[in-house]
Formats: sequence, structure tokens, C-alpha cells
Amino acid sequence: MCIRERICAYTSHFPHLVAFLLIELLEDKMGQQNVLDCIGTGFRDTTRIAASDEEIWSEIFINNRENMLRTIEKFKKNLGKIEKWIKESDVENLKIWIEKVKEARMRI
Repeated sequence: MCIRERICAYTSHFPHLVAFLLIELLEDKMGQQNVLDCIGTGFRDTTRIAASDEEIWSEIFINNRENMLRTIEKFKKNLGKIEKWIKESDVENLKIWIEKVKEARMRI
């Protein structure tokens, strides 16, 4: 397995998938009042890449399927952990996690 393809799954391919999913989540709400007023710059910045070409990105997802599937599994595991903390109102673990992620982001 090529390390470059694994890293690209994390840094490029999966972020595109997430952007597509974020837009899909919002799509059925678009007709509701005040939806556009609630869309801030963070959402716009995060989903900018959702306007990407469907031919290119469907091929990229399939061509790097092994790494994409591994990345999706890891994301689901991490999401499950966060979901549990939110359900349990576990503010302490959320704070620790956010701080850890913030420190990692600052190194980029």
C-alpha cells in the first residue's frame, strides 16, 4: 500500500467526501425559513470543495477505495466516541479532545 495514497485519503479525498455529505445534510432544509441566514463562513469554507467535479471525484474515491474505506471506518469509530460523550454530557472529555485537536491543527 502506498503511503502517499493513504495520506491523500486523509488530507484530500476524505475531506471532499465530508464536504459532499455536509451539503447533503443541509439540502432538505434549504426551503426552510432562515436557513441561509444560519450559514456562516465556516460552513462555506468547509463545503467550498463540494462544488467539485463529480466525474473526477467518483473516480478518485473508487481508485483509492482501500484507503477511503479505512479512513471512513476510523472516522466512524471517532464519531461514535464523540457521539457517546455528547449523549453523556461528558464535557471534560470533549474539552480534552478539542484541545488535543486544536494543538494538532496548530502544527499544520
